[in-house]
Amino acid sequence: MSLSELYQDKKGTLVKDNKSDFVLRLGHEFEIKARARFELDTGLEVEPLNVEHAKEPWLRASLDACSLEQKTFAEIKYMGQKNFDLVKSGQVLEHHVPQIQHQFMVTGFANGYYVVYTLSEDKKAIQEYFCLEVKPDHDYIINKLYPALKDFWQMVTSSIAPLEIPKVRKKRSK
Repeated sequence: MSLSELYQDKKGTLVKDNKSDFVLRLGHEFEIKARARFELDTGLEVEPLNVEHAKEPWLRASLDACSLEQKTFAEIKYMGQKNFDLVKSGQVLEHHVPQIQHQFMVTGFANGYYVVYTLSEDKKAIQEYFCLEVKPDHDYIINKLYPALKDFWQMVTSSIAPLEIPKVRKKRSK
């Protein structure tokens, strides 16, 4: 989501399109199966859980899979093959970093997992699955994420819509 879309979502005014609804439905449908696979692979018993920060209740996170006993969570994502291959090479997709680090910030956990999967061509089964262990980046959380979230939450509570920041695209070298 863009900053403007996230603001509209928090204010209850976001109009969603059919394409994003379709992808979200697929993701939710197969999230249960990916979570079961995660439990088998790790031996952890997990459940989806909504949590809030112990000291700042405006900081909340929806965890796809969580073990409070083991103090760990998993963020589960459906994606295309190209992105799947990037994650399989050991990197968290750039646009998922804030969400995962936000989950570390809210929970205070020291361990997490980034679980990704692709679907068969007919969208009826998980085709490929990969689980990457992730750790909190405290410098990022303290110096970038928390200040940005605090500023954003101030906009939401003050009903001041954010200015949309244009996306900067890298120029292709010839």
